[in-house]
Amino acid sequence: MSFNSSVLSEKTVKSFVDRLLRRYKNHPNRLFHDVKRAAIQEDVAAMLGFASWHVLISQLKQPAGSSPVSLFKGIVLNERMLKIVRQKADKDVISVQDKVSFIKTSDLRRHLFLWGLEHLRKEWYEELLVTHPDVPVLLVQGPLSADISWNGVQLHNNEVVTQAFLLCSAANEIVNFLEALASQENNVWKSRAISMISALVPALVHLRDHAQIPFTGDTLRQHMDLNQVVQLSKNPKLPPEVAQPLKAYLRSLPGYQEVATRQAETVNENHSYLAMQFAHPLSLLTGTSVQGVTNKHLKLSSSPTFDISGSVGVIVQEWGKRHPNSLVVFDGLEHSSPLYRTLTHLFSSLRANNASVIIGNTSSADLPDDRQARQRLETRIGGAVHLEE
Repeated sequence: MSFNSSVLSEKTVKSFVDRLLRRYKNHPNRLFHDVKRAAIQEDVAAMLGFASWHVLISQLKQPAGSSPVSLFKGIVLNERMLKIVRQKADKDVISVQDKVSFIKTSDLRRHLFLWGLEHLRKEWYEELLVTHPDVPVLLVQGPLSADISWNGVQLHNNEVVTQAFLLCSAANEIVNFLEALASQENNVWKSRAISMISALVPALVHLRDHAQIPFTGDTLRQHMDLNQVVQLSKNPKLPPEVAQPLKAYLRSLPGYQEVATRQAETVNENHSYLAMQFAHPLSLLTGTSVQGVTNKHLKLSSSPTFDISGSVGVIVQEWGKRHPNSLVVFDGLEHSSPLYRTLTHLFSSLRANNASVIIGNTSSADLPDDRQARQRLETRIGGAVHLEE
């Protein structure tokens, strides 16, 4: 249990540090002369029962009578989970109408460290998903995490990168990618096929950026169907300059009739042959679920040999916009993982969407090697829960 902060002040604890520092500098044993202020600060915080110096100072800066704020924004935890949080939290925890709340934490109080063995963290997450299926949860699972049972959408390595690529890339980047991998069999057919894809992709990108319609590999594959292209060319959400290339492509197909309810078989055959030129790149892009970021339960799996840090950032931001009041979990990341650097840049956007962040690992030793990255994370986390058997 931490020392009663109401009898302390920021000035008092800082004076403790100053006195200890002077004492060490004047100590007859020269080994004490090299002790740093930061180390003394952490020792003082630990002696007073706080997780870190930052947590101690943040709590002392809270105005008297600060009202408790729910970490999980009203999620009712079952008795076992509630007991764990009450017993193991680094801060005072109270129950308000069966809701778990943290008292006198910093402005970013919703964010949490969860320390404990793999199987304990696994049980904790799975129990949360089972008992609160309506809560949006995004899990970024690292190589140090035990595989967590998951009923929602799961994306692995290349699927994560693919979805991020389609979520944020400009139309010309996507067209260039498809063009580079298109069939090389016949230059005449390939030229016409590129004209088709150069009209189709900008339309789908416009709907992605302006109408919140997801653009995934499966979305692109579905819109390669002739009837879908015709419908897309008439979509009122497309401005004329975006719809016009689609209409021009359709008119270039021999036998195409704009007013016909059903196109002749030769029109379908011509279009299908053009679409076949992109069979290989489409096979690389499809398989990423159409639901993806639209699904409220999404798991992204990373590995130490496949860097998806930049891609994860894009997906987390997009998912956070679509699912406010959510829980975003980064679990089992290696201390050298570049995802930690990505995470420090995501806090502002996640907070804007009222998301809670949990960073789970076995112990604080798994936090990043980079001291600055570690400090940035610690300054954004308001508390910690330790799971023990």
